[in-house]
Amino acid sequence: IDDYAAKAPGDLYMSIYPHQAGLLLLMTGLRCLFGSGMVKALQVMNLLAAIGVSALLCSLARAVERPRGERAVLALVAYGFLPNVLLSVFPYGNTIGLLLVLAASRVLLASLRNASGARSAALGLASGLLALSGLMIKSTYIYLVAGVVLVALLGCIKEKARVRAVVLLFSTGALLALSSSVPRAGFKALVGYALPEDQPKMTWLAIGLDYQPSTDPRPGWYNPIGMDNRIRHNGNVGD
Repeated sequence: IDDYAAKAPGDLYMSIYPHQAGLLLLMTGLRCLFGSGMVKALQVMNLLAAIGVSALLCSLARAVERPRGERAVLALVAYGFLPNVLLSVFPYGNTIGLLLVLAASRVLLASLRNASGARSAALGLASGLLALSGLMIKSTYIYLVAGVVLVALLGCIKEKARVRAVVLLFSTGALLALSSSVPRAGFKALVGYALPEDQPKMTWLAIGLDYQPSTDPRPGWYNPIGMDNRIRHNGNVGD
């Protein structure tokens, strides 16, 4: 393990979980702004994000014209979902990332429904920037982004909006590339260490797939499979 840790001097954690690089950029910014109060600042951001997530879920339900009864149940469940509030004390970007990706989804919907070419393009760009920020902070939400893009593409195909479909596909490709390259560039600028170019988006899913309760009861994130695999492949996270 010591030899492997040398690949990322002083930080074995980042060499095992390179997809946390975007969150590191957020934490660095908070440290510059709030100093030793950065953790409390992150907790406040998480709490506000939890409220924002609930509001966006309700907004999306109204936007797709769900029945009033469904929206009432959604509001009750969303605002009463205690784990969102509990996540406020965790030093991770779960809630903030979800807020940004949901906001991107809402803005993308407005873009696709807007008849004005210029306004639609501006909203589409704003949606891309929100999604990029969300994925950099929490790359796991790539699954949510993929689902939203798929639904949007099906809508474009149904309405025979071929140009929008092509633009959406190319924009998604650019989003995926930037969500990986921007955090890597920022991480290298901060610590002088270059993360692998094949920074994975499937790592967390892969960790969960190898859960073996009979030999190691720790599920998912807490299972050592992530570290073991990277040591076995000499730090090549792509393998």
